[in-house]
Amino acid sequence: LEFCSAIGRGLAYGFCVTGFDQTAAKCHSISFNSHAYSAYADAVLSVVIAALLFSTTPLRKAIHAPMLFMLSLLALCAGHGAAHFGISLRHCSLAMPAGQLPLWEIILGELGALMACMSLNFVILIAFWRPRLSWATIVVIGTSCSLLVLFFENIMGADFSLSSIFAVSHLLSSISGVFSGSPLCTAAQGWTFLVATLVGLIELMACESFLEHFGGHMWYDVTLHISMIAGILSDTATIADPARQALM
Repeated sequence: LEFCSAIGRGLAYGFCVTGFDQTAAKCHSISFNSHAYSAYADAVLSVVIAALLFSTTPLRKAIHAPMLFMLSLLALCAGHGAAHFGISLRHCSLAMPAGQLPLWEIILGELGALMACMSLNFVILIAFWRPRLSWATIVVIGTSCSLLVLFFENIMGADFSLSSIFAVSHLLSSISGVFSGSPLCTAAQGWTFLVATLVGLIELMACESFLEHFGGHMWYDVTLHISMIAGILSDTATIADPARQALM
């Protein structure tokens, strides 16, 4: 019971934020908080992606992703950092004026969360596991995972919409990367994505007691984007991976 009561404790609008004052419901510094740290980390990782994209060294040959995908990844990482910096400039507050629904509650409403998760689950299964799964299996797994998200969201409340989606879909993505053998998702990406999933669970379950003292949500973003970078590099161990061979 004590463990269950700790779930979600210390979260600020769904994020574990270092430097957030729960009493004042804001961060006192716009430069030193988890949203700002995420922006700084994303800026560095965006430079790394750009360096890989425009590199003339042999490292460029290790990248199997098309140019458009690389540009999209660069825009995603940079835009994500800009969004976090925008939240930081608001002193980490996503509150709306009295009498209006909070912005995050509108965006991550029950129907939106369910539809987003269903779409994500089906895309993961079709793109990565299609050669080994029947359409019936894809529908069953995708729908079951989506209903699981809906269950978690209703049990824990709207604050946990993001956490519920991540806990289910991220784990599915990790398994897909490790076992599918698809050129769209390497084993390296699957394993690093699993790290991001674990960090997300720590954020949900141990924010107040642990993570908010060491950078908070920033670590989730760092591990997530490193996973994305790992996904664009060729996986030379694909053929020799015994886990994948067992499923072939």
